[in-house]
Amino acid sequence: MGIHRALNFKGILYEPVKLSFPGMKPKCEELLDMAAPCADDTVPIIEFLGVNYKALNDLPAILNLFNARFTQNDGFRDLPGVGRSCAAECDRNDITELKGGEEAKVLEGLGSNREPLKQHMASEDDTEEPTYIDFRDAGMVKRIETSSAEKYKVLMDLYGDDIITELMQNVDK
Repeated sequence: MGIHRALNFKGILYEPVKLSFPGMKPKCEELLDMAAPCADDTVPIIEFLGVNYKALNDLPAILNLFNARFTQNDGFRDLPGVGRSCAAECDRNDITELKGGEEAKVLEGLGSNREPLKQHMASEDDTEEPTYIDFRDAGMVKRIETSSAEKYKVLMDLYGDDIITELMQNVDK
């Protein structure tokens, strides 16, 4: 979800293409209490890398590539904060590696990260523009929403009236 939002934010045109992988839907159903079926998932594929391309699967590397290839000089919005070193983010628990079925841990992590997230958003460089961290955190929220309607409701009941709502509005501009 973070990549789709970043593409939309920067104004990069793309076409969502549905791909089918044998066994994907049954595995998702086995691992997750799915609110939305896996068969409807899409993956952003951008064909601009050329002959010597390198496949990227790490969000910061992908967003750095977007900023490098789709610049403000060419009329695209900049996504600030992507190049930030780990030192700026490491005091917040990294819960991005959690896989299917562990939404409770994501909820717990978002709860423990609530104050650092508020401080981060309050300390943004006086701009309303979302940063890499905003897209990363929004991706975690969307993961919960997609995989478990019940856990998403718990999340929104806990935080929906303030920081999570503000975060999602910020990245959906």
